[in-house]
Amino acid sequence: MKINSNQITEYLKKNKFNTFFFIFGSNFGLINQSFKKILDVLEIDNENPFSTIHLNQNQLLDDQRILFDELDTYPLLGDFKNILIDIRESVELKKIHKIFLEVTNLKILKHRIIIKANYLKSNHSIVKLFNNLENGVSVACYDEQRSLISSKLNSYLKDKNINLTPSQYDHL
Repeated sequence: MKINSNQITEYLKKNKFNTFFFIFGSNFGLINQSFKKILDVLEIDNENPFSTIHLNQNQLLDDQRILFDELDTYPLLGDFKNILIDIRESVELKKIHKIFLEVTNLKILKHRIIIKANYLKSNHSIVKLFNNLENGVSVACYDEQRSLISSKLNSYLKDKNINLTPSQYDHL
């Protein structure tokens, strides 16, 4: 399921038992704010090494067994083990997609996986993967002003009966 960053708190109050949280977009401050909001609402102690594991794209790509080993262990303290993955610097997204595809096919009950990514198009395979998960949520973090401008532009073009090709629209 895909939600906007301003819906996180309300959504998580109703759906605390999701396994996957995927945060992405072009607004880096909003990504960090959304990440913190998820940690706060789910009461995740970011500094507790017994309940929270941090991985980056290099660790994930160099040895994906690290992630799978963590998924094979149970939380010592608390109900969930939290795995925080940062892929914001990654250029090898096809390899990461393959890893995530494998992970999302596992039956995960006692883990939460929270992933931070940078700008990915809505049709990117990783975004589609997390958008379609029943036990996950993706949070789009884009500048609201950009979508507002796009909406106004679409309305204006429609009112004036102006049809543009996708490439012409992109050049605006």
